[in-house]
Amino acid sequence: MIENSIRTKALASSALTALIGDKLHFTVNHNSDDSYVLLSVITDDTPIEIHMEDNQSEALIQFDCYSKLPATAKAIAKELDNIFNKQGFVDDEVNVQLALKQGRIPDFETGSHLYRESYEYIFKYHTINNEV
Repeated sequence: MIENSIRTKALASSALTALIGDKLHFTVNHNSDDSYVLLSVITDDTPIEIHMEDNQSEALIQFDCYSKLPATAKAIAKELDNIFNKQGFVDDEVNVQLALKQGRIPDFETGSHLYRESYEYIFKYHTINNEV
């Protein structure tokens, strides 16, 4: 589950946690009312392994950055960009070779009165096999 690795990597950034604390969520069922990120996995495709090769997976991830102030929503999105765009990382679960920003969707949520900056990223990665 690449989303857990992405969350851990993002929350390791002191610049991001200064803006959102630990409020990076996977579902809408949370109690954050200002300055948070909703991470959604849009697709996560792993090709069929041929001859037991370690094939590269590709995940389309959407980050929705919410805040009462538009400047804060943009600052959250900028920090995510600094962490992930054209970057890779490795942890115990995945080896991300590259993340590429795909698109931006600015919005205002009338019901919650929050500004939203949404970005989609493509993460190209391999799952790390921890079998002995």
